[in-house]
Amino acid sequence: MRFAYGGRAGRRPDAPVQMKSDRLVSLLLMLQARSPRSARDLADALEVSARTIYRDVEALSLSGVPVYAERGSSGGIALAEGYRKAITQFSTEELHALFLAAADPLAELGVTGHQRALDKLAGALPDLQRRAAQQARQRILLDHNRWYRLEQPAALLAVLRRAVWEDRQISLEYRDRTGAGSQRTIDPYGLVSKAGVWYLIARQQNGEFRTFRAERVTKADELPTRFVRDGAFDLEAHWRQTNAALERPSEW
Repeated sequence: MRFAYGGRAGRRPDAPVQMKSDRLVSLLLMLQARSPRSARDLADALEVSARTIYRDVEALSLSGVPVYAERGSSGGIALAEGYRKAITQFSTEELHALFLAAADPLAELGVTGHQRALDKLAGALPDLQRRAAQQARQRILLDHNRWYRLEQPAALLAVLRRAVWEDRQISLEYRDRTGAGSQRTIDPYGLVSKAGVWYLIARQQNGEFRTFRAERVTKADELPTRFVRDGAFDLEAHWRQTNAALERPSEW
């Protein structure tokens, strides 16, 4: 489980990059709802220049989205018809699964766009499917947090997330269940949330993997050095193998 959004510890988030990402999603969903549309129409809706729209269309195209410009009086920016139909062909059951409301654990990592993305996606759906999405939100709530858990260290989790995504080494200070402290350099491979508690899966300098409880990390500093991942490593499989030990409180 790796989480996008780059950056270095102690550095301000790259707001222009985030704004462009949000705008690209909005542009894609506007074309999903109606296509083709003129660059001026899209620019007015997104409050940018037509030149920016053309740059965004190029960015979408380079990322593999089948978007293109049609010439003529009835032309404009268009999204391939097969791509447009993909979302509108969701079944009611699929929409229920997609739009179930949740106390999103990703928010603790500083990833806050999940709900906005769902809202934008819902806006591109036909009326019948939009009602199915709204119905799901009002009938089932998934709360991943357990009762009486310790507060998760959101600022630190954001640092860990960035390092995991960028394959950047971390200088980690940690206290085990006895309170004994240690300092080490690790390769952060992934983050796992279980019942509202976050764990960091990391490779130590001796090559062995270890699982750290995020709430016991006292300090984490991103290092300028990057590490090379083991291509055979599978986060979900590794978690399943170690989960039995994590179920025993005495281990932690």
